Amino acid sequence: MEKVKFYDVDAIKDDKLMNVVIVARYNGKWVFVRHNEKTTWELAGGERMSGEKINETAARKLFQQTRARKFTLYPICLYSVREQEAAVFGSVFYAHIEEIEKPSNSVTALFDEIPESLTYQHTHPFIYERVLDMLSYKNERVKITDLID
Repeated sequence: MEKVKFYDVDAIKDDKLMNVVIVARYNGKWVFVRHNEKTTWELAGGERMSGEKINETAARKLFQQTRARKFTLYPICLYSVREQEAAVFGSVFYAHIEEIEKPSNSVTALFDEIPESLTYQHTHPFIYERVLDMLSYKNERVKITDLID
């Protein structure tokens, strides 16, 4: 089973980060994606391309998977997941999406809470909860829009 560990945003050098996970909101709902060949939901994200900064990866993956046209990305933390013998490091972002178009290669859905049917059920719930905690959404009942305005 994968174990997720979290780190401060500056704890690991950018060139060691391989993936991004983006917890996104649009019109007061959480954004999840489902690729055509899957029946489960996941947070937006994916692998970094060679020569790309990790924030560029986040912007690219958010657009590719959700077709978000206008958004703001906020780095939340870094994470690691142990795969077999090695740890893989990535970056977690929060995205406030203002404008979105119809996705082409994936299905995007809006949820009030995290859906039960998740592709990465051993990692994404922990990442989602970490973002909620970091945004003080859960503990202080502050609206996300209050935090970014």
